[in-house]
Amino acid sequence: MTPPTARLPAPQRRALIVDAATDVFMKVGYRAASLRDIASHAGISHTALRRHFASKGDILLAIHEQYEADTLAALSGRGELTVDEWMIALADEASSRPDRLQVFTALVGEGTSPTHPAHDAARRSYEARLEAFSAGLERGVAEGVVAATRATRSQAARFLALWNGAQLLQQYLPAVVHTPQLIRDETAIIRQPALPVRDPGSGDTRPLTGALPPGTSRRDGILDTATSLLLAHGYSGTSMQAFAAAAGIAKATLFHHYPTKDDLVRAVLHRSADMVNALSDGTRAIRGAERLHAIPAQWRAVCAGAAELVNLHVVLSAEASSAGHPLHEGFREHFATLIDCSTRAFTDAERDGQLRSLREPRVEAIRLVALWEGLQLISRFDASIDVAAEITAHLSEVLIDPAEDRRSSQAPDRNPDA
Repeated sequence: MTPPTARLPAPQRRALIVDAATDVFMKVGYRAASLRDIASHAGISHTALRRHFASKGDILLAIHEQYEADTLAALSGRGELTVDEWMIALADEASSRPDRLQVFTALVGEGTSPTHPAHDAARRSYEARLEAFSAGLERGVAEGVVAATRATRSQAARFLALWNGAQLLQQYLPAVVHTPQLIRDETAIIRQPALPVRDPGSGDTRPLTGALPPGTSRRDGILDTATSLLLAHGYSGTSMQAFAAAAGIAKATLFHHYPTKDDLVRAVLHRSADMVNALSDGTRAIRGAERLHAIPAQWRAVCAGAAELVNLHVVLSAEASSAGHPLHEGFREHFATLIDCSTRAFTDAERDGQLRSLREPRVEAIRLVALWEGLQLISRFDASIDVAAEITAHLSEVLIDPAEDRRSSQAPDRNPDA
């Protein structure tokens, strides 16, 4: 019996395939899915699917284009919006379709890898959104909803990074991170003039002790090779056979060191975790605001010591955003720990009188981690993005610099009668 889908016009058939692929990618991820999986889910033959899409990459691009088109179409019916209303509406619309949002978030992160089929589309999407946000900030100044000092490319990049990072965190911690609320908060902040950026040299700049250069032991060699392969092909696009071949060793030797693929991948990710722990250890004696201000300098040390691991974190955290992914729980614990540690630091800053008024430690912790993750992501598309400098600028807005307090206390009293 011929399935009903055989009688659909071509545009509807394509839409059916795109919807089916979205479901499949959401469940198993892009790399693990096959054209046959998508055809089966759509209720059509593999041959019929290939008449519309020659490859899985073509379907991926169609999903990306459809997501962007649907979002813009939904906003076009809302009438004339000020720029802050537009940004909030955009976040609300994206979050109203969690299935598409999950796939889009994963594809943007995975697409930071130059070898990924979505790389060019994801880069163009980033560039278009950055231009739109930059133009929006400039329009906001004219509308009186954005402070003039906010109409900069750097502010637009931070806004876009916060958005991307929050959407990623929301896939792991949906009860903790709510992207539209973070965007609402941010639109309120950009109404206020930008504050002076703290001198990065005034923070802690001690070298990071946990940076891990490529090792010379067999295990280190395996992990170095695995890092490169995972960065190029992701978790689902690699195998123990491929790891062994790239490392120039027998599969039996690889299995001797790492009995399963998950064991090997977790060992790679533990390297990154070790560096994060070293960063924390390096500032453990510092409390509150100073510990937070130390992050940018320490981050530069991490990137100088192992930039490839930083890039791998971006790719794998995006790929594992699907709840059924083998690495999902590990990343969920990682992000929850980062937020908890940051909350303690902001709480200390508040107790010391160094957290600006109307700022809440838990919210600021979530904002910082989201911004950090988002900046790592967009810096893969835009080499001009300086993650450490943008974090410094953000923290200058949130925390009170002791030097700022001293200047305020030393200012002459303008009211002699007081």
